[in-house]
Amino acid sequence: MDSLKNLLDDYLGKKAPALPMGVKDFLVKIAPWAVILSLIIMIPGVLAYWRLGTLMMPYAYYVGGRSALFTLSTILSAIAIIINILAIPGQFKRTASGWNFIFYGVLVSTVSSLVSGNIVGAIIGFLISMYLIFQIRSYYN
Repeated sequence: MDSLKNLLDDYLGKKAPALPMGVKDFLVKIAPWAVILSLIIMIPGVLAYWRLGTLMMPYAYYVGGRSALFTLSTILSAIAIIINILAIPGQFKRTASGWNFIFYGVLVSTVSSLVSGNIVGAIIGFLISMYLIFQIRSYYN
């Protein structure tokens, strides 16, 4: 995982155009609050997915393997929520572990999007998220 971090840091943290310091400061200040807001929005969605999955279970025979991918995507989304919850204290304290949890949360969310079939959205979301978190990585010690 360190090689992936180093590769992304080279391209998105060092070679990519740097954000102005004021924007970086702003992102670091609002990051924990943005995560809390996104969790408030995501949790009901995941719970709704599970309920929808339960309702659609009798029809799973007709959609074949899609129900397994739906379940996997929902489980990955729940894991991403847990990782993001774990990141909040570290983000407020600006620790390296807080940054690492956000990094892993983005990876799990990307895999969840890919599994659900949202390939273009997953790629765009991954690139934007990784660009932003690698731009502010130096703030987390």
